[in-house]
Amino acid sequence: MKKNILIIGNYPPPYGGVPVLVKSFSKYLQSKNYNVFVLSGGTSGYEIIDDVTIIKPGVIQRLFAIFSTLNVFRKILKTVPIYNLVKYPSFTLRLMSYSSIGYRLAKKNDFEAIICYNLFNYGTIGYVIKSFCNNTRLICCNFGEIHSHSDYPIIFKKLISNTVNSIDVKVAGTKHCGNMYNILEKKYDYKIVDKKIKIVTPGVDLENFNLEKTEINVFLNKSKLSSKPHSILYLGRINSELGVGVLLKVIEKIFSNADNVNSYNFTFVGQHGELAGDLKDIIKKFDNNVQYFENADLELVKSSIVNSSFLVAPSLNDRACGCLVASEAGALNKTIIASRIGGIPEYVRDNYNGLLVNPNDVHDLFSKIKQLAENKDLLSKLENNNFINTSDYFNMKHHDKIYHSLINKI
Repeated sequence: MKKNILIIGNYPPPYGGVPVLVKSFSKYLQSKNYNVFVLSGGTSGYEIIDDVTIIKPGVIQRLFAIFSTLNVFRKILKTVPIYNLVKYPSFTLRLMSYSSIGYRLAKKNDFEAIICYNLFNYGTIGYVIKSFCNNTRLICCNFGEIHSHSDYPIIFKKLISNTVNSIDVKVAGTKHCGNMYNILEKKYDYKIVDKKIKIVTPGVDLENFNLEKTEINVFLNKSKLSSKPHSILYLGRINSELGVGVLLKVIEKIFSNADNVNSYNFTFVGQHGELAGDLKDIIKKFDNNVQYFENADLELVKSSIVNSSFLVAPSLNDRACGCLVASEAGALNKTIIASRIGGIPEYVRDNYNGLLVNPNDVHDLFSKIKQLAENKDLLSKLENNNFINTSDYFNMKHHDKIYHSLINKI
């Protein structure tokens, strides 16, 4: 008889770090004879993909869920004051509607475990659902969200505290992210009963991310830029905390020297963010050297990596749990320049498989880009080491097997 698992976390599309993990682990569990349900962000409704049930409730579904399950609503009100529910409508709507949908799923399917990716947004939902279940265990992985929502542990203290102490297995994507529980204790005065944390580093699907299965012409057919000796790729959302503003200043500095116009291209691939307007201004200014793909599928992502000289990830703050894009680059035999902050150094070792730069330092990023572009021997060394590093330590199969073992140990 198949066992049932509920995963709460974003499922692609769009393509990204957590969605890739959720999709890979769902597929893995399905191969191990589990019935898998995924409660995800998005609004496309209910669908079954590769025998996995994906629920991305639309607005009407969410509103109906809230008012159709009053005992869930009463449960939430015991941990969150009504004025905070009103003050934070987005968080509230997701918490109440997803908890109600998950509650109904749990009543029908008797979940063995609930697995949540992200403590604040989804772990809290898992906690509410678990409270209505018998012998259902809660596994929750955090990705450093305390650094982007530092007010949540205060505003939703009782809810998050109850969630933390309800989790049966605490997981973190990196050691840096695992430190979140120490921050909750020392800075926010949380009382955490079980402090054991399992570090499970996200990896890359090496069966999919490899040169043989990457169609390099996908990028070339869509690119409007002529070939240049140094093609630099940024892969991520177009916002300030990921360092896009710093990179735009570096581009201005590079092309202030007319000789570089024939040597450098910059490609941005990622979702629209608050700096998309600034990026479009740069594209107008340097139309033959800068381009942006907003809606990129996995094949375009892989092809853009293969066609780049190297990648850049100039993140600005500790929200950077790790640097999954460094492993995606490594799987395709490329290297990266990334910020020395957060969990990034757990992926990128300076001068071994990539180069690290000081965050928010235009001069340092400019210098490292020039250094790597003009030193073929260094570039080759970093590429080779990043491929080895990714193959040895950041294989998605390791991630899936460890998570499966956590379920089996419960």
